[in-house]
Formats: sequence, C-alpha cells, structure tokens
Amino acid sequence: MRKASVPSARRTGRTVVRSLAAPRLRIWLIAGAMAVGTALHYGDALPVLSAAADDSPISLAYRQSLERILFLLPVMYATTFFGVRGGLGTLALAGAILLPRCLMGTALDHAIPEIGGVLVVGALLTVVIVEQQKDVEAQKKVQESLGYFVREVLTAQEDERNRIALELHDDTAQSLLVICQRLDSLASRENGRLPEGIA
Repeated sequence: MRKASVPSARRTGRTVVRSLAAPRLRIWLIAGAMAVGTALHYGDALPVLSAAADDSPISLAYRQSLERILFLLPVMYATTFFGVRGGLGTLALAGAILLPRCLMGTALDHAIPEIGGVLVVGALLTVVIVEQQKDVEAQKKVQESLGYFVREVLTAQEDERNRIALELHDDTAQSLLVICQRLDSLASRENGRLPEGIA
C-alpha cells in the first residue's frame, strides 16, 4: 500500500484522510452514475425495468435519447474533477456501453447518429470545461499579481510621502535656523535692540 504524500506540514491526519477519500468518492459517484445509465439503457433486458418500460407513457425512442444524454453527466463530472483524461476516459466508457445496444438494435437509423452526437458533445464539453478551468486559474494568477502590484504601488507611495516629509522637515528646520541666526546677528549689531517691526 502506498503512503500518501502530505504537501503541507500544517495538514493533520484527518485532512489527509479526507483528501484521499475525496477522489475515491468521486470515482464511486462516476461509477454509480454510469451503472444507473447502463441499467436504464439496457432496461428492457432486465425483467423489472422491462415491465416498467412497457407501462411508461414515454416512447422507446425518446427514452433511449434521454438515456444517451444522461451519460454526459458523469463525463462532465469526471472532467471537472479529473481533467481531460478523466473526462475522455469516462466518455470512452460511455461509448463502449452505448455502442453494443446500438449495433444490436433495430432502429439503427437514429441510434448511431445519436451515439455519435453524444460522443461529439461529450468531447466538446470536456474541452469547454478544461478551458474554463484554465481561464479561472489564469484569472486567479492575474488577481494575485494585481494584488502584488497594488502593494508595490502603495509601498512606493508611502516611501515617497516619507521622503517628502523628511525633505520638508529638513528644509523648514534649516530655514528657521538661518532666520534665528540672522535675528541673533541683527540683535548683536544693534546692541540688543530689535527693530520695532520685528518685536
């Protein structure tokens, strides 16, 4: 049995177990959805579902079309959580499940194009979902870099404010010192008397 690698030192034993259980649970959900789709697709071969299908107000062709479309749900789910390989693998499995019934059936005129349509739509959905996930990741990276640049601009602004404040403080202090020295020199020339306008 392989040991799970823990990417973060902050993870506890409980979160490692959850992170390992999540993919397994997703695989079981996909397998369950495929099993339900298979049972519905081959329902007339099963006695319980055959009797229910005979009493159903929905026509056989409409039911089969709906069943074929329902196979897209696990494909989309697998693509979302397992990427392109998961989606295309699930789509190939769905095609392998759908094809024998199509070839053995009597209504080949609509079954083969429908299965081909399901496979094409499934492939397109896989591509769209993967591209959407890439776009979301790119947007996250842009937002992170935007946050970095905003912090850099704010830091530069604060540094500039500090530099200007120091410059103003130094210039003002120097000017006051020069004025005080001139006043002292004027006061010493006049023998301690200041002009009337200054006093």
